[in-house]
This record gives sequence, structure tokens and C-alpha cells, in this order.
Amino acid sequence: MDEENLKRELEALKAKEAKVRASIKTDDNVFSKSARGTPKTMRYTWLGVEFAVSFLVFVYLGSLLDNRLNASPWFTLAGLMLGFSIAIYRLLVAAKRLSE
Repeated sequence: MDEENLKRELEALKAKEAKVRASIKTDDNVFSKSARGTPKTMRYTWLGVEFAVSFLVFVYLGSLLDNRLNASPWFTLAGLMLGFSIAIYRLLVAAKRLSE
């Protein structure tokens, strides 16, 4: 009786495994090549670069204004907040566009 139960459970597990394997798309592999011949992972690399550049540009501009106007940390802080806000907004827009 135990062997029969074990065999039934094994068959049920095999059926579940077959369903899972069938549901996995092989086309969705991130390392496969896109239509342009570049790996699909490359389309995500620009997100970090864009985030860093937009953030750092506003901090740098705020620092320049602080040095010219002698307004010590205020423009740098404003640039930091503005740059971070814009960077997060751009990241969310890009993530939404990539998820579609």
C-alpha cells in the first residue's frame, strides 16, 4: 500500500514538473541575443549610468553655484535633492517602459 501511494505521489510530482517546464519560456532568457545581436542584459546597463549621471550633474551644478555665490551648502543640497528626484523619476519611467 505504501508503494502504491509513493508511486502516485511520484507521478503527481512528475506531472507538476512537466507543467512547470512547459510554462518556462526559453525565449525570455536574459543572456540570449536580441534582434540587434546584443545580449538582452545590455538594455539594463544604461539605467545605472543614467541614474548616476543625472544625480551627479545636479550636485556638481549646485556646488558650482555655492562656490560662486558663497552660499555654502544650500545649492549643493538643493542640487542633491533635485538630482535624486529626477534620477528616481527617470528610473521609474524606464522600469515601467521595460516591463511592458
